[in-house]
Amino acid sequence: MTTDVSDLPPFPQARPARCPFDPPQDYRDWQAGPGLQKVRLWNGSTPWAVTRYEDIRVALSDPRISADARRPDFPHMSPGQAHAEEDFPRIDDPEHARYRRMLTRDFTVRQAEEMRPWITQLVDDTLEKMGSPRTWSPTSRCRCRPW
Repeated sequence: MTTDVSDLPPFPQARPARCPFDPPQDYRDWQAGPGLQKVRLWNGSTPWAVTRYEDIRVALSDPRISADARRPDFPHMSPGQAHAEEDFPRIDDPEHARYRRMLTRDFTVRQAEEMRPWITQLVDDTLEKMGSPRTWSPTSRCRCRPW
């Protein structure tokens, strides 16, 4: 029995306006059911949505499943993501592990604490350049880069 792609639920789905952090009701229903749901993306591709914690753990440890967004069959959530440049968190081992080993020492608690004064000053300066929150509009942009 084959399912017509148009019969599959679209993904991602809009979140409720009352609280944008709540998942859509369909996602909750999928979690209560078998946990795996075939979905339809913007480009017509049909990946599986994995919604339950244990299923997600299994999927993340399965070497047949890839996080590498550079793969031609990667299920991008939007046209923008499909054309965006990816960085190392979205690549597979062993390449991911190699980058992670190189960068780990730069992201320790001690390193973060040493950067606190610089980050605080950067945020303060950026907020000062943005002006009073009363003058902000939905189209306000701050294009401040310290580097």
